[in-house]
This record gives sequence, C-alpha cells and structure tokens, in this order.
Amino acid sequence: MIKRLAMIVVPVVIAMAAQNAAAGIGVTPKIGTLGYGADVTVGLAPQLNARAGFNTFNYEITRNEDSTELTAKIDFQNIPLLLDWHPWAGAFRVSAGVVVNNNKVLLSAKPGDHVDFNDIGYYVESASGKISFKQLSPYLGIGTGNAADASSPVHFAVDFGVLFQGAPKIELSAVAADPALQSELDDSVVAEQKKLEDDTSAFTIYPVIALGVSFTF
Repeated sequence: MIKRLAMIVVPVVIAMAAQNAAAGIGVTPKIGTLGYGADVTVGLAPQLNARAGFNTFNYEITRNEDSTELTAKIDFQNIPLLLDWHPWAGAFRVSAGVVVNNNKVLLSAKPGDHVDFNDIGYYVESASGKISFKQLSPYLGIGTGNAADASSPVHFAVDFGVLFQGAPKIELSAVAADPALQSELDDSVVAEQKKLEDDTSAFTIYPVIALGVSFTF
C-alpha cells in the first residue's frame, strides 16, 4: 500500500516542484517527541510545500521493584509525509498528512524473573510484550519555518501537532518457570492484556513537538 502511494505521489510532487522554480529544497535536522532525524522540504507552489522525513529513537528501561523484573525498550521509527501550507506566504504554516508509524514498545523478561500478571506474581521462563499503533497515522499541526524559501539559506523550524495513532495494540505472552502453572499464567496474561487495553484505550492521540534548523539549497 505504501509503495503504491509513493508511486502516485512522488511524480506529482516532482512535477509541481519543477513548475515552482523559485522555490528551493530544504533539509531540516530536528529533534522532538517523535525522536531525532531530518526532514526534506520541496516547494510545490508559492504557499505550498511537500515535506518528508525520518525520525528514530531508542531507549531501554529496566524495572525492578515490587518484586517485578521487566525490561521495556522504546523503539521509535516513523516517516512523516506532509503538506505545509503557508497562508500568508511567511514562516507560519499549517501542516497535514500521514505518518508511517512504526513506533513501538517492547517488553521482555529473562528466565527466572518474577513478573506480575493481573496482580499475581509468577516466575517465568520467558515473557514478552509489544505495544504498537496504527501504521498509517493522520497528522495535523501548525509551525513556523519555510525550509523551501530560497531567499535565505538558514531557517529555524518549530512544529506543534497531534498524531492520531489510534488506541494502542497490546500483545503479551509468557512461559511459566513451573509448567504446572502454565494454564493459570495463560489466564492471567489474557486478563492483564485486557486490563492494559482498557487503561490505554483513551490515548488515541500523541502530542508532537519538534525543533530544528533548516538549510536551503
């Protein structure tokens, strides 16, 4: 699906950019709540730009409290595909589009770790989990900075927006260290997954804030 979308959109963007010869191409290294990365901006019309980027971020947290031992790895990888409209032909912009959202959180436990599922503690041979989101997540936001403005080689960029990522999808599994407890553990894992789904069902939007510096060519 993503490849088909690219095959349609990319030729249109190139054709529009060619007609808007006064605009430049901007590269914007940035950091924000989607991670760190860079955007490439191409002018399509005097007040309209196309922007594509890539962001990533990785961080690992090990929880060892209340008799629970669990490692959570935050693994962000996302690709914004946006249109920026500059209504007053200045730095202010309104942005809309989609983000290819491969952001996820991975959970794991080592053999012999003690993990709580549904408020019941188990020693496990292994345990794993994954929290993921809607892969094509709509985005809407505002910001400042016009990276395609060829009148200046350097611009500051700020983005404020929301990512409509849908309710998190949660997957859990575990193998009991004591095989006799596996059936009970399976029931507890199902109950814990349902509880987490209920607790996170309202978190359908993710706030986006990003800062960067654009270099225009």
